[in-house]
Amino acid sequence: MNYIELFGIFASLTILVSLTMTSIVKLRFINMMGCLLFAIYGYMIGSISSIFLNVGIAIINIYFLRKLYNQKEEFEIIRSKGGTEYFDYFIRRNGEDMKKFFDIGVIKSTDEIYYLLRNNYIVGLLVLRPEGSTAEIIIDYMTLKYRDMKFGRYLYEGDTEFFKKRGYSKIQQHTESHDQIVYLKAMGFVEEAPGTYAKKI
Repeated sequence: MNYIELFGIFASLTILVSLTMTSIVKLRFINMMGCLLFAIYGYMIGSISSIFLNVGIAIINIYFLRKLYNQKEEFEIIRSKGGTEYFDYFIRRNGEDMKKFFDIGVIKSTDEIYYLLRNNYIVGLLVLRPEGSTAEIIIDYMTLKYRDMKFGRYLYEGDTEFFKKRGYSKIQQHTESHDQIVYLKAMGFVEEAPGTYAKKI
């Protein structure tokens, strides 16, 4: 097996991996990269049809990615409380996934619970614990389909008035989850102490 065949296999695997993505943004982005790689492979083997087809698919992916990113969306944060029928359902439905990032057992220790709404659909949960002028983020959870950082940017970069109106000048979170740390750093949080990430607002 030569390097050209290996390159073709890699391009095919990239396209295959894209089809396993639950996020439409990730699916289209990885699929676009796979198509471009496969177009290069087509060039290597002298297949004009492969080049034409895969460049065309890549352009289609770019078109829909731009459409997704330029789409006007509405974000809302609605106060809630634990113990309601819907809240208990949300925890039952998403609890196992939430445990990958947060200790959901501490939810009962605070009454600052908020539903995160995107285009009128409940897509996440925010739980805070007040510590003076600091809001300790206990849970900042987004359901898998909407885990594209858009709500995070709205909350931590666009609508910081949400925190200021409640008397907070700083937000922080304690976590050891690698995925959560990557997310927090992307939102502008900095590590103040081992496992503690904070941001002034």
